[in-house]
Amino acid sequence: SSDVLLFGWFQQYHNIKNNQAAYKASLMDLEQLQQDVSLNVATGFLRALLAKEQWDISINQVNLSLAQLAQTKKFAQVGRVPELNVAQLEAQVASDSASMISAYSDYSAAILDIKALLNLDFETSYIPQAPQINAFELLQLENDNPDIIFNTAKAHRAALKSAQLKTSAAQYAMKASRAALLPQLRIGGQLGSNWTSTYKQVKGYGASVDMPTGAYVTVAGTQLDVYQKYNVPLFETPSFFTQLENNFRQTFNASLSIPIFNGWQRQSQYQQSKLNILNQELAYTQTELKLRQEVYKAHNDAHNAVQKYQAAIRNYDAAKRAFDFAQKRYELGLTNTIEYLSTQNNLFKASANQVSTKYDLIFKLKVIDYYLGKPLNL
Repeated sequence: SSDVLLFGWFQQYHNIKNNQAAYKASLMDLEQLQQDVSLNVATGFLRALLAKEQWDISINQVNLSLAQLAQTKKFAQVGRVPELNVAQLEAQVASDSASMISAYSDYSAAILDIKALLNLDFETSYIPQAPQINAFELLQLENDNPDIIFNTAKAHRAALKSAQLKTSAAQYAMKASRAALLPQLRIGGQLGSNWTSTYKQVKGYGASVDMPTGAYVTVAGTQLDVYQKYNVPLFETPSFFTQLENNFRQTFNASLSIPIFNGWQRQSQYQQSKLNILNQELAYTQTELKLRQEVYKAHNDAHNAVQKYQAAIRNYDAAKRAFDFAQKRYELGLTNTIEYLSTQNNLFKASANQVSTKYDLIFKLKVIDYYLGKPLNL
């Protein structure tokens, strides 16, 4: 049997187009998730590298303080400096050790995060390898225009494509709902037959027998039964194909359905579908506006990161020169321990800030690459 919608005023056509657009939109949603995962992994990797470098800086700070403590103890033994200097340096070593432990804790947490992002077993050894990155080679942002970045991102942004496809799907759904208000012409047909093992047919007759009819006649006052000759039939089961041929039947029908009593329901669905188009158009506008805001914010953050990194480099250079002078003066006994430790701590902070601003700059520039659709390679 078959039943075919001969003409439904394109209702099925628009339903198919609606499903196709919805399917493509779901693929764009998947692609957007993949892009977001890539950015999250890059963020976690940079955070792990930053934590590792800050841990290394803390270790160097502890080693420097230990070396200075050993030298100060020798100076104190010969009476060159007072014992107070030794106590101050011991306190500095304790403070630097606490900072080193805190830096190691941050590094361990960052490693656990990147393992979770990469779906690695927590028992698996993972040591991030720092790529050879020259941050100055990345400082090409001044020539970039946020409008150019936005237009590029708009062309390939999966979330925006998904919103656009969902709008198209809503438009096809509206057309299908409008087509449902019109009559539908259907045709149908059926071909059939049947077979049974219990069916019998007469193939001939056997011997004749006398069978009482139930009637009688009276002869000389006596009732006599009336008999009739009866030929005994012989039965057989028809073959499979014979039954199929004998029982073959066919039907054909055509129907025209006109929505009357459910017209208000379909009219309501049609109005709801038009409202869904407006909702999807609004969602597309919101997605586009959000993308523009994100691009402009990322561009502004990258510019600020450039300024911070350049300032951090100048600060580190100045702190390094100040520490070199302070170290020479301390060895000659021309400065006290407090001043020396203050200069050393300033160098430690400047070094940590330089590393932090460097990776912050790299991350901000990778966010720009993310919006430009470039691979997030390091």
